[in-house]
Amino acid sequence: MKETRHLATLHTCFLKGQKRTLPELCQLLDLSRASVMRRLNRLRDCSLPLICCPSTHRYHYAGPVDPGVDFPGLFFTPSETAALLSLSALIEQLNPGLFRSTLEQSRRKILALNPVVPSVLKELSERVRLAPIHHRCIAAEILPVIAHALLHRKRLQFDYPASHAPDSALCCRTVSPQTLLFYRNNWYLDGYCHFRNELRTFGISRIRTCTLLKTNAKNIRRAELIRYFQAGYGIFAGGKVDTVRLRFSGMGACYAAEEEWHPDQTRILMKDGTVELSFPASDHRELTRDILSYGSEIEVLAPNDLRGHIAGIYTKAAQQYAGKGVK
Repeated sequence: MKETRHLATLHTCFLKGQKRTLPELCQLLDLSRASVMRRLNRLRDCSLPLICCPSTHRYHYAGPVDPGVDFPGLFFTPSETAALLSLSALIEQLNPGLFRSTLEQSRRKILALNPVVPSVLKELSERVRLAPIHHRCIAAEILPVIAHALLHRKRLQFDYPASHAPDSALCCRTVSPQTLLFYRNNWYLDGYCHFRNELRTFGISRIRTCTLLKTNAKNIRRAELIRYFQAGYGIFAGGKVDTVRLRFSGMGACYAAEEEWHPDQTRILMKDGTVELSFPASDHRELTRDILSYGSEIEVLAPNDLRGHIAGIYTKAAQQYAGKGVK
């Protein structure tokens, strides 16, 4: 670690165009002449254009540095360091407190190895902002365990509500994790449930008492995961897949002309200014909420059961608002 830091300091110094004598480099690194020479030779071994001027006995780079040079150890340019630290800050904004200790350790290591950070870093992290809304809280200790199981291909055991009812009993699940998903400001786990013997999606905010098991996870082929989880619409997967047809009008048509509702969607711009979207969907729960958010600027053309379901919701809502209102 120390040697990599010394190499990074020398490299940054020479990148700035500085020319230093051997005694000056010894003072800069607080090392002996022999130790500094070994590190200078390491830079040469990496095909860096390091030379020592015969007349001034000062070390410097003789020309531009190839960005593809394989630098020893972990090293980033100042702009790469700024990007990594800004990304770290953005990740923490997704769920404040989540991975905080791990991210802080990573930041310290990056700064230790790459001490020169652009002055724009602080302003960049303040001016690039994520604004997660409607997100559900996650216990800080759960997501790191899930991430560890994913990377090391181990099974998880956790308690999970049997249904979405507020008083639903907890059910112990053993799951082989497949994919960690951040979707609409919330974290989900796609996994093979050994209790149900099928693929399932679990809301991580609903997971309780998560335990890492020593048993190896069951691996599902990537093609099968894509076919199962991405065949329908949104977070809910499985079941019979229908083709949904929607017609947008007014401002809804303007948005629909630019939005992607599904990777396999078909968009038709009609002569009357309306927009029709067609895409596959299996479970209609999430799709229903999205359709309702457009109000009268959207019409369900197919399938008939979804059209009837939406019409029923609007009928009930109209009855609720038909009175004189709350006094």
